[in-house]
Amino acid sequence: MLLNNNTVAQESQLVNHITVGIDQGDTLWMVTVLDRSTGKYSRHSCGGRSKEFDRYKKISELVSTGRPVSVCYEAGRSGFTPARHFNSLGCDTRILPVNKIEIISSGKKVKTDKIDDQFLSEINPLDKSVPSVRAPSVHQECLRELPREEQRIKRDIKRNNNRIISIPQRWPIPNVSNHNDAEDWRGIIREWSKADAISKLPPVSELNRIEMMVDELELPERHLKGWREVMRTEEEAERRK
Repeated sequence: MLLNNNTVAQESQLVNHITVGIDQGDTLWMVTVLDRSTGKYSRHSCGGRSKEFDRYKKISELVSTGRPVSVCYEAGRSGFTPARHFNSLGCDTRILPVNKIEIISSGKKVKTDKIDDQFLSEINPLDKSVPSVRAPSVHQECLRELPREEQRIKRDIKRNNNRIISIPQRWPIPNVSNHNDAEDWRGIIREWSKADAISKLPPVSELNRIEMMVDELELPERHLKGWREVMRTEEEAERRK
C-alpha cells in the first residue's frame, strides 16, 4: 500500500466513495472499481477499437449512481485527455507520476515502472500528500508539444542526411560528411556531374537513390520552416497576454 497520513476522519468520509484505478496498455486497458462502502472490487477489461468508449461508458455509469467517484491513472501514455473527460463527467481525477510514488507490497518495496489498476483504485483521493500531476488546459498542453515537434522534425532531417551520406562512401565519388539541405545536395550532385566524378562504376540506380532521398529531405525541411512559423506566432500571442 502507499504510505500516507490517512486519518480516521478521512476514512469515514471515504465510505460512500467509489474509487477507480485504470491501467492503460497499448491494446488493453484494465479498470478496477473499488466500492469503499463494501470493500468489494470489480474488474473490467477494455480492448480493441472501442476501449476508450467502453472506459468512459463505465465511468459514466458509476457517476450516475450519485455517489462520489474518484479516478486515478498513471501519467504518460494518453496524456491529459482522459482526466479532462473524467472531470467533465463529475469525477475527481488524479494523475500519478510513477517516479514519485513508493509502493509497498507485503513489506517489500517493488518496482514502480508498472503500477497495476488495483493499486491505483486503492489510493485515497482525500489524501493531499499523494503526489499528482495537474492537468493543463488543452491550449497549455498543445504549447508543450511545440518544441517537441520541432525536435522530431529535426531528427527526421538528420536521419535523411545520414542516409544520403552513406551512399557516396561506398563508391568512387567524392565523399561528403557534412549535412546539407536539399538545395545544397542538388548542387553537390551537379558538381559531381561537371567534374565527371560519377564514373561508370556506381550503378545509375545509386544516383537515383540519392536524388530520391534528397526529394524526401525537402519535405521535413518545409515542415520545419512552417512549424517554426507556428511557434513564432504562438510565442507572440503568449507575450501579448
